[in-house]
Amino acid sequence: MTLFVSGGASVSRVKRIDGSNFSTVAPSLQGKVCYRSENGSTCANAAHDSQPTGLSGLSTVSNFGVSVIRRLNAKDEFSAYASYTLTTRRPEALTTTPAADLLTITGTYSH
Repeated sequence: MTLFVSGGASVSRVKRIDGSNFSTVAPSLQGKVCYRSENGSTCANAAHDSQPTGLSGLSTVSNFGVSVIRRLNAKDEFSAYASYTLTTRRPEALTTTPAADLLTITGTYSH
């Protein structure tokens, strides 16, 4: 089993259209844990980060994912990945949609 963790902080100061300032300190975190065997691997990852937006706000993105790779035999392999991402914006009053989410699922078979 392998574990990877990193962290830090994002310091943002945004000048709004009305001239006021919006400042925040947000955590920046990433983590991943993997289990590997002779038949493949399974990994789970999570991340959280923030960045300024073009509309004088701050976008915070949180992502959670799982990947699986399985060797079926000497020639065949299957891989799958599922990910959920949530994006929020601050201050929420800037947009009519303060949050958006995305679910992604992919799969690959190779021979």
